[in-house]
Amino acid sequence: MQTSSSCSAAVAFSSAIAPNRLHMTDYIVCNPVTQKWTVLPDTEELYHRMNRIRLAFDPAVPFCFYVFLFVRHDFYGIVQVEIYSSETGVWISRESEWGNFTDVNDEAEHVFFNGTLYAITPKLSLVTVDTEGKIWRKIRTPHSYVRPRLMKDEAFIAHSQGHLYAMHIDFRNDNQLSVWVLKADGNEQWTLKHTTSITKLLGRQQYGQREFYHLIAAHSEQNLIFLTGGAYEELLSYDMDNQEAHVICTLQKYFHGPMLPYTPCFAEWPSDGC
Repeated sequence: MQTSSSCSAAVAFSSAIAPNRLHMTDYIVCNPVTQKWTVLPDTEELYHRMNRIRLAFDPAVPFCFYVFLFVRHDFYGIVQVEIYSSETGVWISRESEWGNFTDVNDEAEHVFFNGTLYAITPKLSLVTVDTEGKIWRKIRTPHSYVRPRLMKDEAFIAHSQGHLYAMHIDFRNDNQLSVWVLKADGNEQWTLKHTTSITKLLGRQQYGQREFYHLIAAHSEQNLIFLTGGAYEELLSYDMDNQEAHVICTLQKYFHGPMLPYTPCFAEWPSDGC
Protein backbone atom coordinates (compact mmCIF):
# COMPACT_ATOMS: atom_id res chain seq x y z
CA MET A 1 0.00 0.00 0.00
CA GLN A 2 1.04 3.58 -0.66
CA THR A 3 -0.28 6.62 1.19
CA SER A 4 -2.00 8.95 -1.29
CA SER A 5 -3.38 11.62 1.05
CA SER A 6 -4.22 12.21 4.70
CA CYS A 7 -6.36 14.62 6.66
CA SER A 8 -6.58 14.71 10.46
CA ALA A 9 -7.91 11.28 11.53
CA ALA A 10 -8.33 9.63 8.12
CA VAL A 11 -5.82 8.28 5.61
CA ALA A 12 -6.20 7.45 1.91
CA PHE A 13 -4.19 4.58 0.42
CA SER A 14 -3.67 3.20 -3.06
CA SER A 15 -3.39 -0.58 -3.13
CA ALA A 16 -2.56 -3.14 -5.82
CA ILE A 17 -5.42 -5.53 -6.55
CA ALA A 18 -6.18 -8.68 -8.51
CA PRO A 19 -5.02 -8.70 -12.17
CA ASN A 20 -8.49 -9.50 -13.55
CA ARG A 21 -9.74 -6.01 -12.67
CA LEU A 22 -9.90 -3.26 -15.31
CA HIS A 23 -7.81 -0.99 -13.08
CA MET A 24 -4.86 -2.36 -11.15
CA THR A 25 -5.32 -0.15 -8.09
CA ASP A 26 -7.98 0.38 -5.44
CA TYR A 27 -8.19 3.64 -3.52
CA ILE A 28 -9.09 3.09 0.13
CA VAL A 29 -9.98 5.58 2.88
CA CYS A 30 -9.37 4.31 6.40
CA ASN A 31 -9.79 5.42 10.00
CA PRO A 32 -6.92 3.56 11.72
CA VAL A 33 -8.47 3.87 15.20
CA THR A 34 -11.85 2.30 14.39
CA GLN A 35 -10.36 0.14 11.61
CA LYS A 36 -13.24 1.20 9.36
CA TRP A 37 -12.45 1.58 5.69
CA THR A 38 -14.11 2.48 2.40
CA VAL A 39 -13.10 1.52 -1.13
CA LEU A 40 -13.70 4.51 -3.38
CA PRO A 41 -15.95 3.75 -6.36
CA ASP A 42 -14.34 3.86 -9.78
CA THR A 43 -14.17 7.06 -11.78
CA GLU A 44 -12.04 7.11 -14.91
CA GLU A 45 -10.05 10.19 -13.89
CA LEU A 46 -8.98 8.51 -10.63
CA TYR A 47 -6.40 6.41 -12.47
CA HIS A 48 -4.82 9.07 -14.68
CA ARG A 49 -1.19 9.53 -13.67
CA MET A 50 -1.36 13.35 -13.81
CA ASN A 51 -4.36 13.69 -11.52
CA ARG A 52 -4.15 13.99 -7.74
CA ILE A 53 -6.52 13.30 -4.84
CA ARG A 54 -6.93 15.23 -1.60
CA LEU A 55 -8.69 13.61 1.36
CA ALA A 56 -10.96 15.93 3.36
CA PHE A 57 -12.03 15.08 6.91
CA ASP A 58 -13.17 17.50 9.60
CA PRO A 59 -13.10 16.20 13.22
CA ALA A 60 -15.94 18.63 13.98
CA VAL A 61 -18.11 16.57 11.60
CA PRO A 62 -16.65 13.09 12.17
CA PHE A 63 -19.32 10.98 10.51
CA CYS A 64 -18.37 11.68 6.91
CA PHE A 65 -15.42 12.44 4.66
CA TYR A 66 -14.82 13.79 1.16
CA VAL A 67 -12.26 13.14 -1.54
CA PHE A 68 -11.33 15.86 -4.04
CA LEU A 69 -9.87 14.67 -7.35
CA PHE A 70 -7.98 17.34 -9.31
CA VAL A 71 -8.25 16.61 -13.04
CA ARG A 72 -5.31 18.10 -14.94
CA HIS A 73 -4.73 19.16 -18.52
CA ASP A 74 -1.19 19.13 -19.95
CA PHE A 75 -1.33 22.83 -20.79
CA TYR A 76 -4.20 24.45 -18.87
CA GLY A 77 -3.60 23.00 -15.40
CA ILE A 78 -6.62 21.92 -13.35
CA VAL A 79 -9.69 21.93 -15.60
CA GLN A 80 -12.08 19.91 -13.46
CA VAL A 81 -12.59 18.73 -9.88
CA GLU A 82 -14.45 15.54 -8.99
CA ILE A 83 -15.75 15.32 -5.42
CA TYR A 84 -16.67 12.12 -3.56
CA SER A 85 -18.91 12.22 -0.48
CA SER A 86 -19.13 9.30 1.93
CA GLU A 87 -22.70 10.40 2.71
CA THR A 88 -23.93 9.87 -0.85
CA GLY A 89 -21.35 7.30 -1.95
CA VAL A 90 -21.02 8.90 -5.38
CA TRP A 91 -18.74 11.30 -7.27
CA ILE A 92 -19.88 14.65 -8.62
CA SER A 93 -17.97 16.51 -11.33
CA ARG A 94 -17.48 20.28 -11.57
CA GLU A 95 -15.62 22.39 -14.11
CA SER A 96 -12.88 24.41 -12.42
CA GLU A 97 -13.65 28.09 -11.83
CA TRP A 98 -10.09 28.99 -10.77
CA GLY A 99 -9.17 30.04 -14.30
CA ASN A 100 -6.68 28.68 -16.81
CA PHE A 101 -3.15 27.68 -15.79
CA THR A 102 -4.09 27.07 -12.14
CA ASP A 103 -2.54 24.03 -10.48
CA VAL A 104 -1.84 22.79 -6.95
CA ASN A 105 1.52 22.06 -5.39
CA ASP A 106 1.72 18.28 -5.00
CA GLU A 107 4.21 18.55 -2.14
CA ALA A 108 2.33 21.12 -0.04
CA GLU A 109 -0.15 20.45 2.75
CA HIS A 110 -3.87 21.00 2.21
CA VAL A 111 -6.44 22.01 4.82
CA PHE A 112 -10.15 21.20 5.17
CA PHE A 113 -12.60 22.83 7.57
CA ASN A 114 -16.07 24.40 7.50
CA GLY A 115 -16.84 22.40 4.37
CA THR A 116 -14.05 23.97 2.30
CA LEU A 117 -10.78 22.59 0.94
CA TYR A 118 -7.72 24.90 0.89
CA ALA A 119 -4.66 24.12 -1.25
CA ILE A 120 -1.49 25.99 -2.27
CA THR A 121 -0.56 26.62 -5.90
CA PRO A 122 3.02 26.61 -7.26
CA LYS A 123 2.67 30.40 -7.62
CA LEU A 124 1.93 30.67 -3.88
CA SER A 125 -1.75 31.48 -4.13
CA LEU A 126 -4.41 29.73 -2.08
CA VAL A 127 -7.24 28.05 -3.98
CA THR A 128 -10.44 26.94 -2.27
CA VAL A 129 -13.53 24.95 -3.23
CA ASP A 130 -16.47 23.71 -1.17
CA THR A 131 -17.81 20.15 -1.03
CA GLU A 132 -20.56 20.88 -3.56
CA GLY A 133 -18.25 22.56 -6.06
CA LYS A 134 -20.26 25.77 -5.94
CA ILE A 135 -17.90 28.27 -4.26
CA TRP A 136 -14.45 28.78 -5.80
CA ARG A 137 -11.87 31.29 -4.60
CA LYS A 138 -8.27 32.21 -5.25
CA ILE A 139 -6.51 34.14 -2.46
CA ARG A 140 -3.04 35.65 -2.51
CA THR A 141 -0.97 34.28 0.38
CA PRO A 142 1.64 36.16 2.45
CA HIS A 143 4.25 33.81 0.99
CA SER A 144 3.81 35.41 -2.43
CA TYR A 145 5.00 38.78 -1.13
CA VAL A 146 8.48 37.46 -0.34
CA ARG A 147 9.09 35.80 -3.70
CA PRO A 148 11.41 35.07 -5.41
CA ARG A 149 13.32 34.56 -2.16
CA LEU A 150 10.72 32.05 -0.97
CA MET A 151 10.49 28.76 -2.84
CA LYS A 152 7.15 27.04 -3.33
CA ASP A 153 8.06 24.08 -1.08
CA GLU A 154 8.57 26.42 1.88
CA ALA A 155 4.94 27.57 1.95
CA PHE A 156 2.78 25.89 4.60
CA ILE A 157 -0.86 26.19 5.69
CA ALA A 158 -2.64 24.78 8.74
CA HIS A 159 -5.94 24.99 10.60
CA SER A 160 -5.93 25.92 14.28
CA GLN A 161 -8.57 27.23 16.67
CA GLY A 162 -11.05 27.89 13.88
CA HIS A 163 -8.60 29.90 11.75
CA LEU A 164 -6.46 29.30 8.71
CA TYR A 165 -2.74 29.89 9.27
CA ALA A 166 -0.06 30.56 6.66
CA MET A 167 3.50 29.92 7.82
CA HIS A 168 7.03 29.65 6.54
CA ILE A 169 10.57 29.30 7.89
CA ASP A 170 13.28 31.40 6.23
CA PHE A 171 16.41 29.24 6.55
CA ARG A 172 18.46 32.06 5.00
CA ASN A 173 17.73 34.27 8.02
CA ASP A 174 18.40 32.23 11.20
CA ASN A 175 15.38 30.03 10.41
CA GLN A 176 13.00 32.93 10.95
CA LEU A 177 9.48 31.60 11.55
CA SER A 178 6.58 33.80 10.40
CA VAL A 179 2.93 33.00 11.14
CA TRP A 180 -0.06 34.78 9.57
CA VAL A 181 -3.77 34.26 10.19
CA LEU A 182 -6.54 34.79 7.64
CA LYS A 183 -9.21 37.15 8.90
CA ALA A 184 -12.69 35.66 9.16
CA ASP A 185 -14.46 38.77 7.84
CA GLY A 186 -14.46 37.60 4.22
CA ASN A 187 -12.03 40.29 3.02
CA GLU A 188 -9.25 37.76 2.40
CA GLN A 189 -6.76 39.77 4.45
CA TRP A 190 -3.86 38.25 6.39
CA THR A 191 -2.61 39.45 9.77
CA LEU A 192 0.92 38.74 11.00
CA LYS A 193 0.44 36.77 14.22
CA HIS A 194 3.96 35.81 15.28
CA THR A 195 7.65 35.84 14.32
CA THR A 196 10.71 34.28 15.93
CA SER A 197 14.08 32.73 15.08
CA ILE A 198 14.16 28.98 15.61
CA THR A 199 17.97 28.97 15.45
CA LYS A 200 18.29 31.57 18.21
CA LEU A 201 15.63 29.92 20.37
CA LEU A 202 17.63 26.70 20.34
CA GLY A 203 20.97 28.49 20.75
CA ARG A 204 22.41 26.95 17.61
CA GLN A 205 23.88 29.96 15.83
CA GLN A 206 27.17 28.08 15.48
CA TYR A 207 25.62 25.84 12.82
CA GLY A 208 24.94 28.79 10.52
CA GLN A 209 22.96 27.89 7.40
CA ARG A 210 23.62 24.17 7.80
CA GLU A 211 20.41 23.79 9.81
CA PHE A 212 17.08 23.49 8.03
CA TYR A 213 13.65 23.15 9.61
CA HIS A 214 10.36 22.11 8.06
CA LEU A 215 6.85 22.76 9.36
CA ILE A 216 4.62 19.70 9.68
CA ALA A 217 1.58 20.65 11.79
CA ALA A 218 -0.21 23.10 14.07
CA HIS A 219 -2.14 22.05 17.18
CA SER A 220 -5.88 22.29 16.60
CA GLU A 221 -6.65 23.97 19.95
CA GLN A 222 -3.40 25.63 21.09
CA ASN A 223 -0.80 28.08 19.80
CA LEU A 224 1.56 25.17 19.27
CA ILE A 225 3.52 24.37 16.11
CA PHE A 226 5.39 21.18 15.22
CA LEU A 227 8.46 21.03 13.00
CA THR A 228 11.34 18.77 12.05
CA GLY A 229 14.96 19.27 11.07
CA GLY A 230 18.15 20.60 12.57
CA ALA A 231 21.61 19.08 12.66
CA TYR A 232 20.26 15.98 14.44
CA GLU A 233 17.01 15.60 12.44
CA GLU A 234 14.71 16.17 15.40
CA LEU A 235 10.98 16.48 15.97
CA LEU A 236 10.28 19.72 17.85
CA SER A 237 7.37 21.72 19.22
CA TYR A 238 7.20 25.49 19.51
CA ASP A 239 4.78 27.28 21.86
CA MET A 240 3.96 30.74 20.53
CA ASP A 241 2.50 31.89 23.87
CA ASN A 242 5.63 31.38 25.99
CA GLN A 243 8.05 31.39 23.02
CA GLU A 244 9.66 28.10 24.00
CA ALA A 245 10.90 25.34 21.70
CA HIS A 246 11.28 21.74 22.89
CA VAL A 247 12.92 18.73 21.29
CA ILE A 248 10.45 15.82 21.39
CA CYS A 249 12.69 13.13 19.93
CA THR A 250 15.40 12.40 17.38
CA LEU A 251 14.23 10.97 14.06
CA GLN A 252 17.61 10.35 12.49
CA LYS A 253 18.00 6.66 13.34
CA TYR A 254 14.59 5.22 12.59
CA PHE A 255 12.44 7.61 10.59
CA HIS A 256 12.03 7.27 6.83
CA GLY A 257 9.49 8.90 4.54
CA PRO A 258 7.05 11.80 4.94
CA MET A 259 5.67 12.71 8.36
CA LEU A 260 1.87 13.01 8.40
CA PRO A 261 0.08 14.66 11.35
CA TYR A 262 -2.64 12.44 12.83
CA THR A 263 -5.37 13.10 15.39
CA PRO A 264 -7.28 9.97 16.52
CA CYS A 265 -11.04 10.05 16.01
CA PHE A 266 -13.20 7.40 17.69
CA ALA A 267 -16.49 8.32 16.01
CA GLU A 268 -17.89 5.52 13.86
CA TRP A 269 -18.58 6.10 10.19
CA PRO A 270 -22.06 5.04 9.01
CA SER A 271 -22.09 1.33 8.23
CA ASP A 272 -23.30 1.86 4.66
CA GLY A 273 -20.30 4.09 3.96
CA CYS A 274 -17.63 1.68 5.17
